[in-house]
Amino acid sequence: MMRLADQPPLTLAFAGLATLGGLVLATAMMPAILFAPSVPRPSAPALPELDGTAMGGAPLSAYDGIFERPLFNPGRARDPEVAPAQANALPALADYRLVGIVISKTSRLALVEDRSAKRVIVLHPGDSFAGRRVSDVLAAGVALSGPSGVERLAIPKAGGLAAHP
Repeated sequence: MMRLADQPPLTLAFAGLATLGGLVLATAMMPAILFAPSVPRPSAPALPELDGTAMGGAPLSAYDGIFERPLFNPGRARDPEVAPAQANALPALADYRLVGIVISKTSRLALVEDRSAKRVIVLHPGDSFAGRRVSDVLAAGVALSGPSGVERLAIPKAGGLAAHP
């Protein structure tokens, strides 16, 4: 094994310069590491609460034309009237129409129109709705569980085409 004293003087000089350079670099970086400013992490924007206005600030009544002329029907014709079913313990799902679904990283909600009351109901998973429980809100529709099993309220078909899953 070679001793330090056996090294040529030029090698010792370069080793000393490299060590000195490393110390200068470490000293220069130390304040940046110790006193680095804290940068707040950006947070995901929260969905606004629905208070009778749309997300753009317009009142929901400004969108009544969409209920009168649905986007997903051919020629934007009104939905056909459905004959009332026989009296059941639960209201028929035909009395309701799924008009929108919002799915984000933090929430899932469905907008359902009550045809008889001409109002929009906001549903979240776990909510009670028409004597049923909202099991899940999916892109294909709303899964409802009740006494008759699992039912699905889906966006109406447009011109024979099924809604995208």
